[in-house]
Amino acid sequence: VTIASDPRHYFSKSIFAMEAKGFSQWPEQLGFAAIGDTALMRDFADIARQEYLAAGIREALHPSIDLATEPRWARISGTFGEDAELSAQLAEAYILGFQGEQLNSTGVACMTKHFPGGGPQREGLDPHFAFHKGQAYPGNNFNYHLIPFQAAFGANTAAIMPYYGVPTGLEYEEVGFSYNKAIITGL
Repeated sequence: VTIASDPRHYFSKSIFAMEAKGFSQWPEQLGFAAIGDTALMRDFADIARQEYLAAGIREALHPSIDLATEPRWARISGTFGEDAELSAQLAEAYILGFQGEQLNSTGVACMTKHFPGGGPQREGLDPHFAFHKGQAYPGNNFNYHLIPFQAAFGANTAAIMPYYGVPTGLEYEEVGFSYNKAIITGL
């Protein structure tokens, strides 16, 4: 059995989730983006890795490397913001801090999410809800959302979680990303 966890190190109060006590407290991902320091990002991830291992957690259900290109989307604080290059740099440092250069018994596997990017939600409506699943890419910026994932693949992320949205206005079939063969296996 592999024990996995969402992030446990954020100091913000959540009315939607249980607080995790006993772990060091750090900014959310958007805070790290504001700082913009990849060395600090890797240091955080290494410290969090050690704490996860001490608690028996072997898989991190993070980082979320979606680009926050739709300002009405409610999940922006869980991202590195809207800058694809900065997000790519921070994602690489994050993954290497948790997994190491090569994942082994001293690392914690990262499940990087949400491929191919969950930030461009039409009208800011999150696809976790049934009433709206469409993702919009104004200015043909779909490839812009892939930049952080290219970095994650380069850092050998252990796993990828596809997003719940449906691509609209693209060459791809308009079905959820998890069921979209052209996106999952073709990109």
